[in-house]
Order: sequence, then C-alpha cells, then structure tokens
Amino acid sequence: MNLGIVIFSNLHPATLVEAALFSIADIFIGGEVRDWSRELLAAIKDYKAKMAESQKQRMTMVPAGAKPPESLEKFAGFYESNAYGKATILYEDGKLKIKLGRITSFLRHLVGNMFLMNTSSILRSIPISFATNNSGNADKFTLYGVTDFIRVEEK
Repeated sequence: MNLGIVIFSNLHPATLVEAALFSIADIFIGGEVRDWSRELLAAIKDYKAKMAESQKQRMTMVPAGAKPPESLEKFAGFYESNAYGKATILYEDGKLKIKLGRITSFLRHLVGNMFLMNTSSILRSIPISFATNNSGNADKFTLYGVTDFIRVEEK
C-alpha cells in the first residue's frame, strides 16, 4: 500500500478534516462508502450535549456568592505554553481578561483561584486555575486541567 495522506488544518476539532481523511482512506482500500461528515457531526452534537450537562453539574458545585481573591492584579501578566504559545492575562475594570490566540474573553470567577473562560468553540466554557507563589503572585495557570502556561517576563 503506497499511500500518504496529509490534510492540514489549524482548527481542532475539525471534523471536516477527519471526514475527508476517512473518506479518502475508504476509497483507497475499497472499504464501504460511509457518510463520515454525518457520522462525525452526530458525534460532535452528542459531545456538545454531554459537555453542556457536565458544565451545569460543575456550576452547581460552585458555592453561591463565592468571592474572587482580593487582588486580581497579581494574576495579570504574560504566560507561555509549549502547546498553545503565548497568553496574556489582563486586569481591566476590576476583572481578568485572557488573550489566547484568536480568543479574547473575560474570566468569570468560580471559587478560589479558579475561573471560567467562555469561548465560541466546541468546548464553550474552559476552566482555568492559577497557581500562586508565597507572595501571592501567579506563577502559572492551568487550562482545562491539562495544559500549563508558565509566567514569563514581557518580551
């Protein structure tokens, strides 16, 4: 089998990319013809519904009237991740705002050093938690409990 397939995309998840890849592979190996776009769209809709339900459950665990840390300014700064590149946390009008790639979003406080970043992506609301040092300044933040952004000096 001498086939190489490369499909580039800068969006994830990009089900159109996967649908094209699977369709080409099916044709090449003589597999059954499937409507990968329809199947993947159904899977994404199911995933979105599960994520929405999970988000509702997370929000019920947030104590009513939870107050953010007293000095949000200590979270503001420049951060970097090996996976996602640069992020900037700004302090504006008494709130935190994140700039990450094409996303700019105010952060909604949950509890302690945990916030939610609202996006228009499939993930909708993404939790962010800050880790602070002994002086209370943020050293890093963790996006979705998986990816760390380490604080760096402005370049």
